[in-house]
Amino acid sequence: MRVLKPNARAIAARMRAHAAPTFPARTPLAAEPDDAPIRSIAPGDGTPASLGMVVESFEKVRRLREETGVRIRRVVEVEEAADGGDCVLRLVDDGEPLGPLAFLGRVYRNMSIEEGQLRREALASLAAHPAWHWLRTVEGADPMLFARLLGRLELEKAATPSHFWSYCGLATVRGVAYRCRTCGLEVAAAETARVDPGHVALVSRAQCEGVLERAAANAEIRVAQPKPRQGEPCTYDADAKELCFRIGLAFVDAEGPYRRVYAAERAELQAGRPGWTDQRRHLAALRKVQKQFLTHLWQAWREGVHLPAHRASEAIAR
Repeated sequence: MRVLKPNARAIAARMRAHAAPTFPARTPLAAEPDDAPIRSIAPGDGTPASLGMVVESFEKVRRLREETGVRIRRVVEVEEAADGGDCVLRLVDDGEPLGPLAFLGRVYRNMSIEEGQLRREALASLAAHPAWHWLRTVEGADPMLFARLLGRLELEKAATPSHFWSYCGLATVRGVAYRCRTCGLEVAAAETARVDPGHVALVSRAQCEGVLERAAANAEIRVAQPKPRQGEPCTYDADAKELCFRIGLAFVDAEGPYRRVYAAERAELQAGRPGWTDQRRHLAALRKVQKQFLTHLWQAWREGVHLPAHRASEAIAR
């Protein structure tokens, strides 16, 4: 039995008091428990192509569920307290018929069930993926993140690991270095980016009296690929980039080889880049973790389809 906050009970009671519109009866999809075991996989169900189709369907259903949830929140937050939307969504997930929201509630509930079913399908396909022999040993991230990422990658288009980097928005571009003579802050940006000379001081974090100036004798540097400006086409898969970022954060929060990679890179930058902010060191170390993971994934995937590659398990054992 779900324990509801007082305002959630009040919202539910008031909304059930409304006269619900009549709609044709519809049988909801059968729900399965969250801890249901992965079902047996028929031959061919674990190919990268089938995983891609399942992941594509999962993403569409997930977005539809989220959009329906936004519509429900809008209705509730107009009539009730601002925090009532989330309470109602939890009630809908529990199967509560909520007055005038009955139709949207059924849509949301069915999408939640279908999303769960597709999640299990994706995990089943992941278990038969050529790279699963290695991924199953990697701890720290939700396997569904692996499935969603693999569903977007194509090994046949990646002659080297750097192709995965580029596809996931981790490529680098030519950049320009800037430095403040007053506080010692060092920043870098793409050649096409605009840099505001005003900034907060490196140590005190108060507004600095100095300005950022282009570094003298500026050697060629590389910086992270910037987000496209409004109206510009995106040259990478933004969803794949977000998934890699989330996987990297999960690795950093967990104990394991990638956590050690992050810690070592962070310590090296701390000693060698005193003019960098902590946030810049963090993001640089996180990018290294993501790139190493994609490199090992590329290696393991090639091993799984019997193509020459260095052993990913040995590469991360250091």
